[in-house]
Amino acid sequence: MALISIDDVKEGLVLDKEVKNGHGQLLLQAGVKHNVIPAPAEAMLDVRLVPGYDPDRFVEELRAVVNDPRIDIERVFVSSTPSSPLDTELYAILVRETRRVFEDAIVVPSVSAGFTDSRVFRR
Repeated sequence: MALISIDDVKEGLVLDKEVKNGHGQLLLQAGVKHNVIPAPAEAMLDVRLVPGYDPDRFVEELRAVVNDPRIDIERVFVSSTPSSPLDTELYAILVRETRRVFEDAIVVPSVSAGFTDSRVFRR
């Protein structure tokens, strides 16, 4: 649980990756020589979807943006983890102890922008 200021939220300094679909790295591959136009080209996106977002829907949205039937879009790795329940003893303790220190605190769940290991450890 992280403490963030309302000013940071207003400025868009936090929560961006937690509330929007996006992508991290981009890999482009095309050709082997600088003076020859390559026939095939490939782009790989590392897409991060917010919890609960349908990967098929995202692919369809991407196809609509690309809008070129010559471009193949395929998913090479798909993994997701469902949201954690809030009706647990642990979450109740976090809320209680946070309010003990900050009595007017509004306690909300957080989303980790990290993915590589956290998706496995949460299962």
